[in-house]
Amino acid sequence: MFGDLAVLLSTVGVAPSTHATYAAAWKLWVEWRTVAVRKSVYLDEARGEEVLASELAKYMAYLFFCRGNKMSTIAGKLVAVKYYHKRIGVDLPMKHHFFRAVKAGLARESTLHTESRMRRPISWTILRSGIRTAAAWGEGGRVLWLGLAVSYFFMCRPSEIFAYGNGKIHKEFGITRGNVAFWKGEQQLLTPALWRCADRVDVLFEASKSNHDEAVVSRVKTCPGLAAFDWEWDGTGEVPKGMVGVGGFEVLLELMCCFPQLDAMAPITAYPSGQVWKVWTCAQSSSALRDLVAGQGLKPEEYAPHSGRIGGATRLGAMGLSSWAIQQQGRWKSSAFQSYLRANLDDVQKASFALASDAAGKGIQPGQKTRWQGGRLGAR
Repeated sequence: MFGDLAVLLSTVGVAPSTHATYAAAWKLWVEWRTVAVRKSVYLDEARGEEVLASELAKYMAYLFFCRGNKMSTIAGKLVAVKYYHKRIGVDLPMKHHFFRAVKAGLARESTLHTESRMRRPISWTILRSGIRTAAAWGEGGRVLWLGLAVSYFFMCRPSEIFAYGNGKIHKEFGITRGNVAFWKGEQQLLTPALWRCADRVDVLFEASKSNHDEAVVSRVKTCPGLAAFDWEWDGTGEVPKGMVGVGGFEVLLELMCCFPQLDAMAPITAYPSGQVWKVWTCAQSSSALRDLVAGQGLKPEEYAPHSGRIGGATRLGAMGLSSWAIQQQGRWKSSAFQSYLRANLDDVQKASFALASDAAGKGIQPGQKTRWQGGRLGAR
């Protein structure tokens, strides 16, 4: 009965890619409740938050100690349990103080026995300097290097740029050539011959890992004075002087122009291999990135495809962009991106001076674009 219900509910309200994951997590919960603890599958909201929080904490401890799950895996399974309860109108107290205390305790326990896998960020300087290494990657190597550069400038998740081990991109998250649109003013430029005349590019992210239901468009304009790369992929590996002012627009333009004969359904990191077309995978991009950083004297094991996304966030933070701007640019739904940023004493001091200053400043003024604008409530 509950298995059939799980299949039914998993087709409502979530992206298709999450169906199997949610169903598997729910099946494990059902097994634990009916076999291990011999209780009803659904928690009864009438028993109170403390009882529900205790039951959730027990399940969390079971996953951690008995099944050896990592905290990130446990979090995903709890999301599925919460989802199925939500479908029948039961809100689970995931924020209850007891549940959160147990969760924090397990997190501390996990850090005592596991090595941190926090990846180091890459920078545009590292990518530029790696051209010498990338030039030896052979046919399609230019696409791979540009894919890594796009992951930095657009803060892409690996699944949005590269394929899985089977050579296929993610059904919802993967970016195809049809998701990229070049514009000059209000006119969309449809043919590759006109793309270099564009003044901006839009990238449609139809869905993301953190937001399955909302499409997001990232818009990037040209860097001043540049319309494209001023370099040739001639195999010399020299760092071109013309790349200094290159930004996200130029990188994506060059990637799209590598093989313009591909149709709109083709992934943006597709390349020819003999008589067939292939797509660079996450594993291949990881290996390539590590070769690239190793050639610069860095520790390759500290870098992974996610380093591009981390690098974009940390760079924006270093340049003084607000947390809101970084969150929007990287399409984070939660505050998870803040783990990539670091507070410093200079920011604290600037905040104090800013609050005490009477200067107008450069941003939106207090009350501007709000209902208080004009000095009275409701003024427009």
